[in-house]
Amino acid sequence: MRPELTSLTIMKKIISLILLTFAFGISSAVAGDAPKLLVVKSHADWCGSCKAIEPSFVDLKNKFDGAPLLFVTLDFTNQTTTNQTALLASQLGLDSSLVETRKTGFITVMDTEGKILKKFTKKDSLGDMTTGLKELM
Repeated sequence: MRPELTSLTIMKKIISLILLTFAFGISSAVAGDAPKLLVVKSHADWCGSCKAIEPSFVDLKNKFDGAPLLFVTLDFTNQTTTNQTALLASQLGLDSSLVETRKTGFITVMDTEGKILKKFTKKDSLGDMTTGLKELM
């Protein structure tokens, strides 16, 4: 009998792949190169700024497809998503203040050490975000 693929199981597999990539520098068609930057969106379904910035986040993922950027969403919609976000952030080595403050509606660009390099809000245009990411690469 085949075990069910729950979202938790899938998330565990993704986290394992990310950790292997960071730990061993694995390069394959599946894992790709280790990311050079993390692009992290702080989100909640009830957040107006999150809704406004979502199209730009999706466009950035598409524009930089194939680039060594890892796009991650930290979801603070409810207690369950917040708990999962805390686990994901911990596994990725993200600054705990991103989770503890539970602020939403922005995109943070970090290096792989977790240092915040840039922050975008709904006031930033897609062009400004694109230019900012290119400058950091």
